Amino acid sequence: MDKILDNLFLGDAQGATSKDILERVGITHILNISDNVPNKFPKKYVYKHVKVADSLRTNLKGRFTDIFEFMDVVLANPSNKLLVHCYAGMSRSATAVIAYLMRTQGLTFEVAYNFCRVRRPFIQPNKSFRKQLVEFDEELRGNAEKAQMRRREMSADNFLKENSKDQN
Repeated sequence: MDKILDNLFLGDAQGATSKDILERVGITHILNISDNVPNKFPKKYVYKHVKVADSLRTNLKGRFTDIFEFMDVVLANPSNKLLVHCYAGMSRSATAVIAYLMRTQGLTFEVAYNFCRVRRPFIQPNKSFRKQLVEFDEELRGNAEKAQMRRREMSADNFLKENSKDQN
């Protein structure tokens, strides 16, 4: 289990099923992104289980909204500690954490990937998940550019309104 942010951890099934490790780290919530790892301590931890396979056919990006909703609620409270895991802690969970960092920190795919890789060197989203992260990055950049254009247009409109008053 590796610390990504102060209250966000990335790990595997072994760490997610070890009460000693979970307690030592102070985990309060667990996001299980696997199709075959049970939630071992449902009475002790708050779980969200997103059942998906580590497959080239899996549309993990289609589950980002569901994943982000849970992460947003949990991480809004700084006293919570969230573990995001899959089976090996390399592909599905890493993809979710990278996407979350892209969305919440404004990072590009490459920067978010490298940020996670420094903290958990063996992350390796499968080829399809990497493609989905690149698409998500393009969507985020496109939305940011559109929002920036709207702000510019609004500023220009305000400028024109203010300056047209001076001419009357």
